[in-house]
Amino acid sequence: QDFGSRQFVRALPQCQHIFHVRCIDDWLQRNASCPLCRGGVHIDHLCL
Repeated sequence: QDFGSRQFVRALPQCQHIFHVRCIDDWLQRNASCPLCRGGVHIDHLCL
């Protein structure tokens, strides 16, 4: 998906996949993996 210049995005540190902040924050509240590659995400390394 394309990201506009005024949209807030978050890159996951392990895989560098980029998502809209609202989308990935909601996802990470329920899952501990990247929705694209399923790589593990350490929530304590993110500032949500």
